Amino acid sequence: MPTLRTGDIGHTLNGTDLFVTGTPAYEPNFGCQSVDAAAQFCTAYFESYFNNIKLFAVLVFMAIIIAIVFERKQAKNRRVLKENKEILAKIEESGQKGVKITPLLKEVVQKMDEHDQKSKKESPIPDKDQEEE
Repeated sequence: MPTLRTGDIGHTLNGTDLFVTGTPAYEPNFGCQSVDAAAQFCTAYFESYFNNIKLFAVLVFMAIIIAIVFERKQAKNRRVLKENKEILAKIEESGQKGVKITPLLKEVVQKMDEHDQKSKKESPIPDKDQEEE
């Protein structure tokens, strides 16, 4: 618990200021004129202290959630990028051999459809098409 010094100003719950006198007779009451004023001073001090702790905890929790969501999106983007690179490599490879690209474009569309199906399965919100099936 912090030590109050002469000249410190506290605030009671009703908003009035308390001035710490430093007079030895009042030190047990945190420098206040009465026990009630000292109790209000302590209550207000610790309420603000715990409110700050709660606020900090909420901010840390929100930061953790944002970091998790951001990381999941990055992982998904890396996975899609890797798949796209593989498809592009196949297209370039087949283009060098003189094979028509049309069958590979069908494969790209098929992979995109598969990816859409996977994302629909992973999605917590069902689509209208899924409900009808």
